[in-house]
Amino acid sequence: MDILIMDCDVARALALGDHLIASGHSVSFARTARNGLLLSRRVPFDAMVIARDLSDMQGVELVKRLRERGDDALVMIIGEGAGVGEVVMGISAGADDYRAQRTDALEIAARLSSMMQRGRTCHVVEAVSVAGLCLDMRSCTLTRADTPIDITRTQAKVLKELMVAAPCPVTFRRLEQVIWGGRVHDPGLLRAHVSSLRRRVDRPFGTRLIRTHIKFGYSIGG
Repeated sequence: MDILIMDCDVARALALGDHLIASGHSVSFARTARNGLLLSRRVPFDAMVIARDLSDMQGVELVKRLRERGDDALVMIIGEGAGVGEVVMGISAGADDYRAQRTDALEIAARLSSMMQRGRTCHVVEAVSVAGLCLDMRSCTLTRADTPIDITRTQAKVLKELMVAAPCPVTFRRLEQVIWGGRVHDPGLLRAHVSSLRRRVDRPFGTRLIRTHIKFGYSIGG
């Protein structure tokens, strides 16, 4: 698969690239957000790894720009020191994962490969509808009351699990397994994704569909 690494830390980028290439992926590099945006217009990358602090733009802002122009590549932001608020901002902007702790290149490569593999196999259920919410996994499109809603591929996977199981709840662990293969060090990542979904799916329509089951999981509808 084609992966773009955007990082001004050359040593870190090359170390990650080596592991991804060894896993059979094709890897491109960009040291600035500007170059990354230009390159990603020419090449339909399957995934991108974006540093938290690029020399010309913050990673969160870069993700936002990518999503606004319709780029649906899997995106992981990496960078130590990010607080919970920044992680939530990154997920809300459209990132699929945010590695805020110190993580070596081998683990990042394994995590990214797992996410991409799950992304390729998540289309067994092609379309599902619950309480006026319609999800098409083939095109990764979502509507509620015939109103289009922008979501990322990771958010589509979360919704698919909830909608297929509706009205029964899906456990936190099951959702983490579907998205990240169980390699979750920060439980706040799942909460951030669900919080972002609520802002898109529930808040504009005045009726809540996504529900939290304390210490258990989430459900939708019903």
